[in-house]
This record gives sequence, C-alpha cells and structure tokens, in this order.
Amino acid sequence: MSSWSCPRCTLDNSITTKVCNACGTQRPVISDTKPAGGSDSWQCSTCTYMNQGRSNCQMCGTLRITKHMSTEETRISMMKAKALQISQYIASQEQARQKMEKKVSTGEVNWLINRLYVRKEFTACLTKIEDQIKKCGGAKGSCEFALYVKGLILRHMGKIEDSLQLFRLVTTINPQNIRNIKQVARSLYLLGKKQAALDIYNDALTIDENDWEVYHNQGLCHMHLKDYEKAREAFEAANTIQPHDSTFMQLGKIYVMQNKYEEAVGIYEEALENSPENPSLLTTLGLLFLRMGQNYKAFKHLRTALALDPKNVKGILASGSIIQVR
Repeated sequence: MSSWSCPRCTLDNSITTKVCNACGTQRPVISDTKPAGGSDSWQCSTCTYMNQGRSNCQMCGTLRITKHMSTEETRISMMKAKALQISQYIASQEQARQKMEKKVSTGEVNWLINRLYVRKEFTACLTKIEDQIKKCGGAKGSCEFALYVKGLILRHMGKIEDSLQLFRLVTTINPQNIRNIKQVARSLYLLGKKQAALDIYNDALTIDENDWEVYHNQGLCHMHLKDYEKAREAFEAANTIQPHDSTFMQLGKIYVMQNKYEEAVGIYEEALENSPENPSLLTTLGLLFLRMGQNYKAFKHLRTALALDPKNVKGILASGSIIQVR
C-alpha cells in the first residue's frame, strides 16, 4: 500500500505522512495482515477507508453494502454516515474557533499589560496580570508575558528576590527566550551575585552570540569582580556588535580606574563621533581633561555640554571651578 485515504476528508495521502495534508487528521493504524481464510476487505462507500471484515466502517460507521441490502437500507446507511461526518466537521471547526479566540484574547490582554507597564501604571498593571494568571490556570505558557512583566514591576519596587523567582519561572516555560534568561542574570547581578550572573549570561550566548547587551552586562560583572581585562574585552565585543554610548562610558571608566587617561580620552572621543550631542559624554570628557590639567579643553567640552543641558549639575560645578582658577 503506497497511500492511505483520510477517514475525514477522503484525501489520498502518501503512506509516509502521519497526518492528512488537507485537514490534519491523524493517520489511522493500517494493518497489512490478512485474516485467516483469505482477504475480506472492503472499501467504505462514504469515506473510502479500507476495512477488514466488520459489518460497518471502522472510521465513519457506514454499514457495509452488500448485495443482500435493499436500496432503502443502503440509502439510510449512507445518510447516517454523512450526518456523522458533518457533525465531526462542525465539532472540529468549533474547536479551531475557540482556540483562535483564546489566542486573540491573550494577545489583546498582553497588549494592555504592556501599555499599562510602559505608562508606569503599575497598580492597574498588576491587577490585570493577576486576572490573566487566574484565567490561565495551570497553563502557565499562556501567561508567560504577564509573569515576565510582573517580574519587572516587582524588581522596580525593590522586590528583587521575588522578581528572580518569576524570571526563573518564565525561563522554564520558554527556555529559548533570551529575554527571559537576561532578566534572571540581571536580578542576580542586583542581588550582588556577580559570578552567578556571569554564568547565566554565558548561557544566554549559546542562544544568541550576537547580543550586544549580554556582552555589555558581562563587562559590568567583570568590573565589579575587578577583572578589568575581561571587562574591557566584553565591552569591546559589545561595541563591535552594536556601539552604544553606555558601553563607551564603561570602557572609558576602566581606563580611568587604571590611570590610563590618554586611552580613556580616545574612547570618549570615539563615542562622541557617534553621539556628538550627548551631554553626559561631553561632561565626562570635560571632567577628565580637568583632572589631566588641560583646563582649556575641559572648559570647551563642559561649555558644549551646558549648551545642550543647562541643568547639568556636574558641568555647572566643574565650569565654575575653572572660571575661579582663571
């Protein structure tokens, strides 16, 4: 037998396929074993399924048509089988509709949860999240996003341990979602568990080795562990993938901590090439020039920073100190 006929839609499928290519019905168990005393197979007139023996079809229940049956008996049998097929089709369509409604409903709730979170309406957001979790019941996978956002809110409220437990839960629900893994590492970092956070970030790189944020956060962990060489390598890897002002700032900070001021200046100037109007970068570079005794360059950068951000406290104080010296 090179093919099998679907008991629901009658499509002939390849014998190697396990579900119907048209309607997705599971392939019935087909036996090539012939009963003792010779073959007594017959093809159902309604669904075309090949039956062995039996007085009615194994798939749809249609009575086996024999020459002993009257025309009326044959007609009634076929009508019953057809009614059964229609009933099964309607039931399958209803199940598909309910599944789609549930998916759409979850998407709408997730949109609302995200909207409330972005607007920092945390109380209303948590209320909606709890409602969604109750609706999910035991199906935690249906409320992965809700649990994720709850973890973010709890961490914002200072409940870092609780947030860690939630992020671990969503990671078990979807272990291939790098976003979940990064949040586990972030909570560990905030709890002071820098080495544990590093281990989790290493796991994240097995999923996506081109995530700049993972390398950046690895650099922060190495900095706190005072492994400045590995921190530098991590920040440089992050900038290679996608340059960010925050990464340049941390990389320059490493050189300053090692009293390598010229190298730090080079890093900050490279950062300004990408973001020439970043007041934080301008202020940081101005303060570094001030530390190096290069007051003219310091004042030039601080003045530019204040033009962009007149309320920059560090820039105001540093500029004032230069003016007093003059």
